[in-house]
Amino acid sequence: VTPPFCPDPRAVYAKDVLDIEQFSTVKGVRLDANDTQFYGKFNTGCVSIPWQNEVCKRAVVTAGSERRIKIIGNNEAFIN
Repeated sequence: VTPPFCPDPRAVYAKDVLDIEQFSTVKGVRLDANDTQFYGKFNTGCVSIPWQNEVCKRAVVTAGSERRIKIIGNNEAFIN
């Protein structure tokens, strides 16, 4: 069974900078205010559960050379 969502290995999935420090295998790194400001520029991937459920019900992500989302409904459409 193919999972409905595959995390991007290059994305940061953390609500807080300290989450990264807590679960990282890299130890001894100290984060300062500049790091917090830099981290704030990233899309963290934090998406609400209701939104994820809605996407799972209404869309199918197709893999291949082009990644796109097929919206399921009366008028099917592709979003690239």
